[in-house]
Amino acid sequence: MAELQFEQDKLDLENTVNQAYVDVKTFSKSYDAAIKTLEARRLAYEYSKERFNVGLMNAFDFSQEQARVDNAEADVIRTKYDYIFRLKILEFYFGIPITLD
Repeated sequence: MAELQFEQDKLDLENTVNQAYVDVKTFSKSYDAAIKTLEARRLAYEYSKERFNVGLMNAFDFSQEQARVDNAEADVIRTKYDYIFRLKILEFYFGIPITLD
């Protein structure tokens, strides 16, 4: 019975490590996507600023564009944190000491 439990524990650990690896890949792609979204939002904001300055856009729409940039910046920070956190979990499973570099 103990041998079966040991084998089950090994399989569970392998499954957990594999899931941690998949999580790192997923959050890495999310972080990359958030960066691209931020770049696009900043470009759209610059176009909106030009349109606002010449009177082709009202203040409400311009503030909406600015809010979208702010939200994209917050999303980059959140996805970066999630990616680093998942990476540290994977490093922990591989026995790499946790450092804050």
